[in-house]
Amino acid sequence: AALIVNSPNNPSGAVLTEKSLTELAEQLDVERTFLYHSLELVNLAPDIISAILKGEIPAELKLKNLRGNIPTNWEEQRMLYGFKKA
Repeated sequence: AALIVNSPNNPSGAVLTEKSLTELAEQLDVERTFLYHSLELVNLAPDIISAILKGEIPAELKLKNLRGNIPTNWEEQRMLYGFKKA
């Protein structure tokens, strides 16, 4: 199994194998599942990430909604998660 991280922040589409994901988690001293779920968030629109970091979180956005089914289209994300276009 491999984790493919492909986003504007990773245009090369680097691939993390299960072994490298485990090694990275060990180096960061975090659980592998935490790291895996954190990497899923790289596809969030930059303005959504910025708003979350500022604590500007709409009621529509729930952590459970961000598990594995994040749309790749940023406009769709904004509508789905209750963010206005920046």
